[in-house]
Amino acid sequence: MAFDGDPTCLRWVTDAHRGAPAATGTPDITLTLARSDESMHGPDTPTATAGHLSFWGWRAEFDGTRCTARISNEFAGERGAKRVASLTRIVLGQWLALRGALSFHGAAVVQDGRAWLLVGPRCAGKTTAATRWAWERVLADDHVIVMPGPEGFLAYGTPYTGREGTAWSPEPAPLAAICILEQAASGSFAPQSRSEAFPALVRQVISIGEGRRSSQRVLEALDTLTKQVPVVRLAFALDSDLPAIVERAA
Repeated sequence: MAFDGDPTCLRWVTDAHRGAPAATGTPDITLTLARSDESMHGPDTPTATAGHLSFWGWRAEFDGTRCTARISNEFAGERGAKRVASLTRIVLGQWLALRGALSFHGAAVVQDGRAWLLVGPRCAGKTTAATRWAWERVLADDHVIVMPGPEGFLAYGTPYTGREGTAWSPEPAPLAAICILEQAASGSFAPQSRSEAFPALVRQVISIGEGRRSSQRVLEALDTLTKQVPVVRLAFALDSDLPAIVERAA
């Protein structure tokens, strides 16, 4: 993703994507940012209609490769950076959905060269699971990209970190399993059927449905993903040996 436009907005881009490697080659998405005196209160959830994207604090037009966006002047400093982060998350999610890939609200860790995607509802313990134990590395603690590759799916970290600002890794890893997290008195795992996994996973996909076609893309991508990658429900306690449990689960 490449950026141009208003200098203040470009500073917010830097603040919103700390640690992201510099882009090389031809960008897949070009995003032009401008500031606007328009009051942009709402909508409360991101919406998309015929290439027009909107959310609290910004409005954008996206044609699949190029996006032009306006950020309200009511937002400045850290609040402006958060608006830019929400904008680029949504644009990235839309671009990925067009290519059979998925953008997840979740964490991902790597052990023995393989990645585990950790998803679940709010307060399920995604960041705790990613940071409490000594994994080989943490891909991300809040936003993970899953893309099909020639030999299976790959998990990618992103610079969109949670409140803790956990360090992330830009190098992808083959996806070994998807873990639906829940906190419990002890650690255990249970394989999930595709029908059991689907409702939990679709709620964690970062995308905006723009009619039946875009929703169908997300469902088709999830269908392909769950056919190739095992899904388990993973219960854990703070004294669990979580790395050992996920090794057994894959």
